[in-house]
Amino acid sequence: MILERLVDEDVWRRQLRTLTDEHERSAAAPARRPGTEHQRRRLAQGLGTALADLPCEAARTVARPLPGGPATWDDLAARAMFECPRD
Repeated sequence: MILERLVDEDVWRRQLRTLTDEHERSAAAPARRPGTEHQRRRLAQGLGTALADLPCEAARTVARPLPGGPATWDDLAARAMFECPRD
């Protein structure tokens, strides 16, 4: 798992909202007509592709070395494993 923050989450959320609103408008017409399951499925696939293509560039995160270096890290890790032995 990688935890990253988005470069500009507000822009990303606006794009997401726009795509979702456009999909809902496009999907409303075929939903009222019988026999349009294929068209609705293609619209949903298109939305999925568009959402997957939204930019998800990671912003820089600041990390600082643990005071005490590797020995301190090993000590903390050993204590954590003792608290959660199944991990």
